Amino acid sequence: MQLNNQNNSANQKTFRRFQVQLWCSIQCVTLSLHRVIRLVLVILRIRLTISLRIVLRMRIERSSRSISRSP
Repeated sequence: MQLNNQNNSANQKTFRRFQVQLWCSIQCVTLSLHRVIRLVLVILRIRLTISLRIVLRMRIERSSRSISRSP
């Protein structure tokens, strides 16, 4: 009976260690995903800003051309 209790205790410790390792792994993956998502959002924001600047510059050039053409 005592051997059975020791086995159960060892199994519980092993399972608890496994749970902690699994939790740490999940936290690590979550943190990595969070960083990747933030990086992607920053890149998208930069691309959008560049695109908006190009569009605004084109509109300004168009409007300045139309103003200079009008008598």
